[in-house]
Amino acid sequence: MSLFAVSSSRSSSLLGSSWPDQPDKRPALLLDDAQKVKVFDLKAQSVARTTALVWLRQTNAALISGCQPGLAECAFLRVEGPASSGIALLGNDLTHIARIAECAPEVLAGALLQAGNLDPQATKVMR
Repeated sequence: MSLFAVSSSRSSSLLGSSWPDQPDKRPALLLDDAQKVKVFDLKAQSVARTTALVWLRQTNAALISGCQPGLAECAFLRVEGPASSGIALLGNDLTHIARIAECAPEVLAGALLQAGNLDPQATKVMR
């Protein structure tokens, strides 16, 4: 069974009703038991105590590219589940987040690959 959830505290029309006026602590994107996923150009922000902007559970063959999250005190990506593998973070602007990624202990080494991302330490202007 697959779970796909997109949360939005900015839009009350997403589900046809209004949300309470409280900070939304859910991830912007949650995928569970997903395969062959492509995420491009995601722009999201977090509030305090959000675990991660993107949360993958038991996800295989995921490409996350071209994302530009806003200011976030959390990780951009959280990966869980021993079946998670083939997850690639490529060419994302991650300069405004606290941490790029965190993997749960059960995630196998090499499940997450990164290349060409701007990280939080890459905020200096090159001349």
